[in-house]
Amino acid sequence: MSKVTTEQYIKDLEDDKFKLTDIVVELKDKIEDLENEVEQLKQDFYFDMRNKNLEIKKLKEELKNG
Repeated sequence: MSKVTTEQYIKDLEDDKFKLTDIVVELKDKIEDLENEVEQLKQDFYFDMRNKNLEIKKLKEELKNG
């Protein structure tokens, strides 16, 4: 079993801290990308629903007028 010096232990902890910081930054970026994607999908959905409603109104009007 090897002895780990205090200095080495602290260095290892600092290395881990930097790795974790990088992971956090990467995850925040991914979260932001996903939030943007969800927002775009919501906008697409509402736009599509609006168009479908307009199409339904048009078809109803056509049926009504013969």
